[in-house]
Amino acid sequence: MLFKIVRPPRCDRRNILSPVAVHIGNKAHFVFVICISLFFAAVTANVFTDEKKTFIWHFDEGCGDMAREATASCNDGKFYGSGIQWTEGKLNKGLVFTGSDAHPQWINVPHSPDLNIQQAITMEAWMFPNEIGPTRATIIHKSSSYHLQLDMTSKVTVRLYGLEPSGYQTSHGRVKICEWNHIAITYDGTEIKFYINGEQDENVASTTGKIKRTTNPVFFGGDWPG
Repeated sequence: MLFKIVRPPRCDRRNILSPVAVHIGNKAHFVFVICISLFFAAVTANVFTDEKKTFIWHFDEGCGDMAREATASCNDGKFYGSGIQWTEGKLNKGLVFTGSDAHPQWINVPHSPDLNIQQAITMEAWMFPNEIGPTRATIIHKSSSYHLQLDMTSKVTVRLYGLEPSGYQTSHGRVKICEWNHIAITYDGTEIKFYINGEQDENVASTTGKIKRTTNPVFFGGDWPG
């Protein structure tokens, strides 16, 4: 399987505005909808086929302890930690998280090969932060692969493991507190770009390499303590 980078299409906003209200630790409280997109090109026996994949979690089921992936990929998430509650979202339903380091909460999507994204990735989220905490708040995390967060100054930060130079990249712009924000990051094999509310951020990080493959699950809205 050969992965080839293009910038994937954005998700249809009409279909994904069913947000989640998330409380991380004691401070960071935000609302978001998750969309992950990727593109890969497969070459087998001299036959070349292109395929775009998009994974979307609406968080609008309204009951139970599962968050279904909307494209029927079977990458469904299960609640981890007690006390996650359904609530009204911007459209349809949402979830409220009240986790802390002592009592963590998140949505846990088990590992699948589909979510090992190496050469091209777009991660998007709708967020409504009403307070920013003293530590980074996790939005999407596949440990040792990719990690999308909101930092302590309300900037968007991302780490894609396996790239050079290594480490976190951070937007120059900030999301707005107590307002809806759309954020996105893209990686195309040479650059990481940030988008906040439809505008490209001035920070463009030059980087190369393949994102590290792991067998770790994907977390939404929380993380392992520490």
